[in-house]
Amino acid sequence: MKKKLIPALLLICLSALQLSAQNGEKKGWPSKERYAFISECIKAAQKGMSEDTARFYCYCMIFKMEEKYPTVEEAATISEDKLASPEWQKEIQACLQ
Repeated sequence: MKKKLIPALLLICLSALQLSAQNGEKKGWPSKERYAFISECIKAAQKGMSEDTARFYCYCMIFKMEEKYPTVEEAATISEDKLASPEWQKEIQACLQ
């Protein structure tokens, strides 16, 4: 259940992030978008884990997302298939530990 839930959570967060990124900023992840990702991630993750665990997981994932996708627009293009890849599963599991 968690293996399918986590990629779905990230997609929800990225969708919310994409909507909030419509203000035209093009460089990096502004604090507004970073906060939106973390907030949505925590709300979604709490359905399958404690609030503390969700908070730790989401802060861990924001760093990984920003590293792999330097702009919000790039991050918004990630698919569920990509999140299910062995590379991303390794990153997700690292944040769950």
